[in-house]
Amino acid sequence: MSGSGLSAGAESRSGAAQVHLDLMRWNPAPCFRGQQRCLSRLRRVLRQRRLTNDWVRPVGLLTHHLVHDEATWAFLAALAHRTHTDPRFAWVPPPDLFAHSGRP
Repeated sequence: MSGSGLSAGAESRSGAAQVHLDLMRWNPAPCFRGQQRCLSRLRRVLRQRRLTNDWVRPVGLLTHHLVHDEATWAFLAALAHRTHTDPRFAWVPPPDLFAHSGRP
């Protein structure tokens, strides 16, 4: 599948697909932020959604597959397994995200 899109920070209102969780830390070199930090950030985003009853908009997960290390892949595998087996979660394919973001 090919296509393109633009991602932006969670506060962006530009029509881009919003990113709430970036898995990578970049300095001094690309590496996984860590399970604790990623889960903590995800909990904060979901808590805010619960408090505002905002369950329609997707939670944006930014990946950088070319620089993932083993810890990043392991985290993604565990997250995918957990969310695919829980009916409260649904994965949205990137083309669908960008189609609804107002981007071409």
